[in-house]
Amino acid sequence: MREDDHISREQCDRSAHYRSVHGSSSRNPAPHPLSPCRRERGPLRRRPSFKRRWQQRSWWVRLLLSLLLALACVLLLAVLLGSPDPDTSPSTSTASSGSEVTSSPLLSQILDYVGAFIMPCGNCFYRVKGQEDLCESFFMYNRAKGTLYDGETRLFLRGNGKPVYMYSMGGLAEYCVVPANALAVLPDSLPYTESEILGCVVFTSYGALRHAAEMRPSDSVAVIGVGGVGSSFICNCLQIAKAFGASQVIAVDVLDEKLQNATTLGATHTVNAANDDAVERIKEITDGRGVDVAIEALGKALTFSQCAKSVRDGGKAVMIGLAATNVMGEVDITHLVRRQVKIIGSYGARARQDLHQIVKLAESGAFNLQNTISRKCKFEEANGAYEDLNHGKIVGRAVVEIME
Repeated sequence: MREDDHISREQCDRSAHYRSVHGSSSRNPAPHPLSPCRRERGPLRRRPSFKRRWQQRSWWVRLLLSLLLALACVLLLAVLLGSPDPDTSPSTSTASSGSEVTSSPLLSQILDYVGAFIMPCGNCFYRVKGQEDLCESFFMYNRAKGTLYDGETRLFLRGNGKPVYMYSMGGLAEYCVVPANALAVLPDSLPYTESEILGCVVFTSYGALRHAAEMRPSDSVAVIGVGGVGSSFICNCLQIAKAFGASQVIAVDVLDEKLQNATTLGATHTVNAANDDAVERIKEITDGRGVDVAIEALGKALTFSQCAKSVRDGGKAVMIGLAATNVMGEVDITHLVRRQVKIIGSYGARARQDLHQIVKLAESGAFNLQNTISRKCKFEEANGAYEDLNHGKIVGRAVVEIME
């Protein structure tokens, strides 16, 4: 520190005395109230810069701080990128549940796992946007080509080595290969067979309520078409709606048997669309307004229109039913614009963040998995089960059990 960096009290006094005798001028202006000469806290010292202070530290202190900073960056990067996408995890089950995952270094323990039918790569554009249920690699490779995200399959026939391609997780295959991003550990407290629906219909319904509808406590919900996906929604995701705080849950279908099943499992109201006008009935139940959230679960033009008309002003119509190719739904554009009705499509949920939450909900008793499953069949009976499903003979959900 230089000598002129210190201004003593005596120098301040002399300066003040000189100005009191000779007066102030442009050459000798009066000291500013905040000038050093006005301060009475001793000599003024200049604070060293950050760069100067950093250079004055011991080399080992600088090294330690640099290492800590590097470690923090690595941890932050790991959180942002999520789990790496290891090659595989062989599993023994149907489309949504597996066990004895041993080949992946990330999943080295012998545990039971439940898998989501949407398997995100964890690296694409939509992952950054927080919409990994739209994963580009999943639709480009798995759905379009039946491969994993390197464009290759891991399954081959024993006899001739011919490659076997898979749709989603493998369906009715005894073994399948899936990215670890699509798996969650299945706790011992949950039933193995019944938990297979967690990564399928529950996964779909959770995404519709949590992300598409952004459901709030006290919202009223209508499910139009409780057969197919809708019946399982009523069976257990209705209970998710209850867990989210739904005030009313209205089930709409054309079969009394399915509506009775929905009532048994917690629906507050039912509407038989074969006997009543579904839209008018829903509005009667909701004091003429319509529901906050309507779910369409069949993928038909008629139910699409009913869903859009059933919501209140500012409400949300969420479509989760898949339709045949080129099926078009009609909507009143003027009503949509003036009444701020929102029509949203929803295909599934986000495996890495949602699947674990779904398992926790099931473990907490938010819904009863065993009451959701209406039929269990062996592998040899799978064709008959699909025929019954095609003819609407299955109420609830059927599960194909594959045992070694």
